[in-house]
Amino acid sequence: MTDNTQAQAHDEPLFTDDDIIHSYTRADALADGNLVDVSQWCGGMFTVQTVVTRSVWEDCIEWSKEDTERTGMGQDTRGRAHDVLWMAYLTARAKRGSSDRRREFDVYRIPRNHKKGQRIGAQRVRLAVVIGPGDQMEPVITIMRTNED
Repeated sequence: MTDNTQAQAHDEPLFTDDDIIHSYTRADALADGNLVDVSQWCGGMFTVQTVVTRSVWEDCIEWSKEDTERTGMGQDTRGRAHDVLWMAYLTARAKRGSSDRRREFDVYRIPRNHKKGQRIGAQRVRLAVVIGPGDQMEPVITIMRTNED
C-alpha cells in the first residue's frame, strides 16, 4: 500500500450508517425506564446528569407506603436516593484525579421484601459509580450494580 492509499484508508470511517444494525442510546434507556434520572436530587453533589439503573432504583431507592406498612420501617424514596447518591459522591470524590472511570462502593439499605416483625436490619449492597460520556460525549454519571454494564 502506498502512503497515499494508507492516508485515504485512514480518512474513511470504519463503519457507516448502513453498517449499524441497531444502537441503543442512553436517551433510549431513559425513555424505556431502564435508567432513572436522579439528577434533580443531587443537590450539588454531582453537577452532570446522574442516573441509576432500574435494578438499583427498585432495590435500593424505591420505597412506597405499602413498603412502609409491610415492613414497619419509616423510609421514603427521596431519603433512600440521598443515601445512594451521597455514598457515590464520597467514593467519586475520594478518588478524584484517578484514571478509573468506575469505582465501587457499599450502601446499606432495608430490603423492600422485608416483613414486619422480622429481625433483619439493613443489608449491604455493592454498587458502582461510573463517570463516562453520554450520547453527545458529555460527562454523565451512572450508578449501577457491580455486575451491570
